[in-house]
Amino acid sequence: MAEYRNRFGPHYPDETYVAHGFPEQLADLGEVQMNYVVVGPATKPALLLVPGQTESWWGYEKALPLLAEHFQAYAVDLRGQGRSTRTPNRYTLDNIGNDLVRFIDTVIGRPTIVSGLSSGGVLAAWLSAYAKPGQVVATHYEDPPLYASQVEPAIGPGIRQVIGAVFRLWSTYLGDQWIIGDWDGAVAAAPKVLPPWLAGVFPMPAEPPQHRRRALVREDGPLHARPRPSALRRHPPRLDRIAAPPGPVLTRSATPWRPSSTTLASNV
Repeated sequence: MAEYRNRFGPHYPDETYVAHGFPEQLADLGEVQMNYVVVGPATKPALLLVPGQTESWWGYEKALPLLAEHFQAYAVDLRGQGRSTRTPNRYTLDNIGNDLVRFIDTVIGRPTIVSGLSSGGVLAAWLSAYAKPGQVVATHYEDPPLYASQVEPAIGPGIRQVIGAVFRLWSTYLGDQWIIGDWDGAVAAAPKVLPPWLAGVFPMPAEPPQHRRRALVREDGPLHARPRPSALRRHPPRLDRIAAPPGPVLTRSATPWRPSSTTLASNV
């Protein structure tokens, strides 16, 4: 049953990762090592790209050459994503948001524009409220589930009515960080537990995406030259329409900010 149990992650890099078109780096943020790439000259405005849940910086790969014309763009793997540190049971909005506060402080080191996709958009909103004064000069939320990510939102459907069924499926058959790894069971159960519209958004191929990516690379070369296979990957190329704003878009801080040697966020 558990053919893929504990098979993917930083402890099995050959099984998990493929070559990409930009050099990856690790930033030591204390609890986590955050993986990231950076493109564009330091003379351009700083842009932090925050991927959605189950994504990684790879989702921005095709857009990065376009963004490099206008920004110094940093695309990150959040904790638990890509090559960044796994922290079971510590994936909270505050913890991940504080990782990004430390990343801006220690790596980017100057006022930053933040753009987040999906749950990354929720994190962009979190940074709008809780980043250090002056760290975030503008924010862009791309399809953020600001209400739908809540269990009981004030308006609209909550997470149980939206993506909750997918999370239950993954939790039951794959487990935290693939500790169960029953991919075949997840594929068999998906038609029974997922509503048709949700199954169309989150298709379950015969093999895990890691295997599909590696097959694509073997056949066609680096991934950044081709569209990504996931249905969710329709979002990132739209970021080529971002242009450096003349001033703050959604957030403003009147307090000048300077990077400091103390990287603890002051928000929790």
